[in-house]
Amino acid sequence: MSLRFAGGSSSIDPQLSADIQSLDKLLTDEQLSQFVDIIVGFFLAPADTDLMGGIRQFASAHAVNARALKSSMRGILVFFQGLIKHGLTPAQVVEDCAQLGLRDSAAQLLAQKWGSSRGGLAHVSTG
Repeated sequence: MSLRFAGGSSSIDPQLSADIQSLDKLLTDEQLSQFVDIIVGFFLAPADTDLMGGIRQFASAHAVNARALKSSMRGILVFFQGLIKHGLTPAQVVEDCAQLGLRDSAAQLLAQKWGSSRGGLAHVSTG
C-alpha cells in the first residue's frame, strides 16, 4: 500500500489512519461535504477562519460528537496538507481514500472537493 498523500509511504501513523477512517462512521456524504468546506476554508484563509468555532458549530448543528469530530479534523487536515504538498490528482485522491478504507462515495466527494479547490490551495501554499 503506497499512500501518495504521505509521499508514497507504505505506512502512516495508525492514529492518523483511524482519524480519517472515522469519517465513514461519523458523517453522511452531505455532512462530509460541509465538513471539508470548513477545512478548505481554513487552508484558504487561516487568519480569517475560526476553525475550532466552525467545528463546534458544525458538531452542534448535526448532533455529531464534537470530540470525535476534532480527531477526524486532525486527520483530514494532515490529509489535505499531503494533497497540497504532493499535488495529487483527483484520481489519486480516490485511490488513497480507498487504501485508507473510506467508502467510495466519501472518496469521490473528497476527490471532487480537492479537484475544485486545489488551484487555490496550491496558490496559498506557495504564496
